[in-house]
Amino acid sequence: MSVCKSLFLCGSLLALVACQQSDVDPSCIDSRCDEQQALQLDVMQQQPFTPGSVKITHSQQAEQQPENWRFEVTGAKGDIALMSQDYVARASAINGMLRVEELGVDLERYELQELDGVWSFVLRATNGQVIADSRAFDNMSDAEQAMQDARALVAGIVQYKASFVADGAKFTLEHVGSTWNFELLDDAGDPVLESQVYSQRSDALNGIDSVRTNAKNGNRYELLGNPPRFILKARNGQEIAESSTSYSTMEEAQNAADSTQALVRSEKVANPW
Repeated sequence: MSVCKSLFLCGSLLALVACQQSDVDPSCIDSRCDEQQALQLDVMQQQPFTPGSVKITHSQQAEQQPENWRFEVTGAKGDIALMSQDYVARASAINGMLRVEELGVDLERYELQELDGVWSFVLRATNGQVIADSRAFDNMSDAEQAMQDARALVAGIVQYKASFVADGAKFTLEHVGSTWNFELLDDAGDPVLESQVYSQRSDALNGIDSVRTNAKNGNRYELLGNPPRFILKARNGQEIAESSTSYSTMEEAQNAADSTQALVRSEKVANPW
């Protein structure tokens, strides 16, 4: 066998292996293989990325001084969005960190403050106790934007953690033929909401974002009868999704809508990665 033929055979085998590894028809050749690989990449989901973290820090001023523990909410670039007070016990700092992940997803828990022309914001617990506070800002506008960014950061961190919970609540994205649709599953794996049919994946992903925004608002739900069920609408009145099942009574449908609202508000719903 000539060298030319050997190189040709090796190249063909490599192309065949590449197609098989990407789950594309191994019979593809030349441009057909490229086209199928491109299609496969288009169908693949994005991978989750960490938007930041809530971490415990530890310091001790001197050997005879008590230890100081605190937690910080930091962005992807290490910028600190929220910081706790000092705790003498690590367990207390961990408890505060968990409260941030539970309550920090709700913008209503944040409060702007002003002292001598300097602005900041705090995150409060349900009893009014301060859980964490921000750095200082020169004006109200900057402090308010940073407050909204902090809430969004905490929500992103909670969503990122939810993506690693095997049986947790999540959005699922399905591709059937040339159409896309999504479902919202609760933490038991049961479908709660199902979307309309979309012609493009990007539109389905926009629909998921719309559910994350609108499902937190109880006024966006509408109960329907015959049989009892509910739909979720956008601010402009357009239907986004509907309950995945019907119910025996209107009261059951309302309870399901309330549970859906609470689930989405918790931010403990993974994206469809």
